[in-house]
Amino acid sequence: IGLDALLRAMEDFFRGKLLETNREAAKRAYELVREVRGDG
Repeated sequence: IGLDALLRAMEDFFRGKLLETNREAAKRAYELVREVRGDG
């Protein structure tokens, strides 16, 4: 799997599929993904 495809999958996961209790962790991870991709 390509890195960009992996990051897209992570982005979708963190945006749409996490439980409410994981919201803060998801937010940090999503921000990290955006930073890595350079579109944050």
